[in-house]
Amino acid sequence: MSAPMNKNTEFNAKMALTFAEYFDGISPRAQRVSLRLRAEADELEMQNSETQSTTIWRLSKMRRFDGLADDSSMTFAADNTDPARLVVDEVNALRAILTANPNMKVQGSDPKKARKAFAFAGVALGMIAGLVLFAVPTLASRATDMVPPEREIAFGEQMFGMIYTQAGYRQCANPAGQAALDQMGARLSANANIGLPLTIRVINDPMPQATALPGGHITIYSGLIAQAENPNEVAAVLAHEIGHVAHRDGTRAALQAMGSFGLVGLAFGDVFGTTAVAGSPKA
Repeated sequence: MSAPMNKNTEFNAKMALTFAEYFDGISPRAQRVSLRLRAEADELEMQNSETQSTTIWRLSKMRRFDGLADDSSMTFAADNTDPARLVVDEVNALRAILTANPNMKVQGSDPKKARKAFAFAGVALGMIAGLVLFAVPTLASRATDMVPPEREIAFGEQMFGMIYTQAGYRQCANPAGQAALDQMGARLSANANIGLPLTIRVINDPMPQATALPGGHITIYSGLIAQAENPNEVAAVLAHEIGHVAHRDGTRAALQAMGSFGLVGLAFGDVFGTTAVAGSPKA
């Protein structure tokens, strides 16, 4: 405080302090209390204005906090362990309390503890960064090789449903066009050693795009076919997506996006964690 401390012990003993806000550490509601200081007895008495109950803190054990109230008030605790807090904003009350205990410790002001806290936070952030940047991608890559083909196919089917079917995309169902795409896919994948059957779908969307989902599910947007000048351009894009299927890139990317829960879940048969990655098919 900027005002000089009143060292008069008689003043401290007789001073009937004004009101303050008391938080019991259980309820978030502030309780209005009147304060009375008995310095000679090492006591700060707080009387609840509503219930008339009385709480007494030992002045010699009290702690104050910095930065937990505004410039005109101060927050106190009974000791290092009590969760209750007392917020005082009356100048004379603050002067009397601090005069009665001029050496009151400031809670949480130990620079060694602060440095330890910052060091711990730095280590924790480093571990999280390592998990995100290195551990999860490595585990995702290894877990991809452990997923059985039938489970990967089901995983891709579910992702297609969430990304396209549930979003309202309409699947094109021209038998001649579908047969041509299937024939093109079979020819392009003949020597690719995919190990999975290809499922090629066309959805009605003007974007010139194609995606490869887990389990051999390839989706071609109608805009790509409409803008292609000849079948070779469609074949080139389809070959690119078949390459993703052969390397299982869609499964690896989905597992990486899902994190550790997705890795464990898919490896053991739970394919219902794909919502988190429903918006990120491998193009």
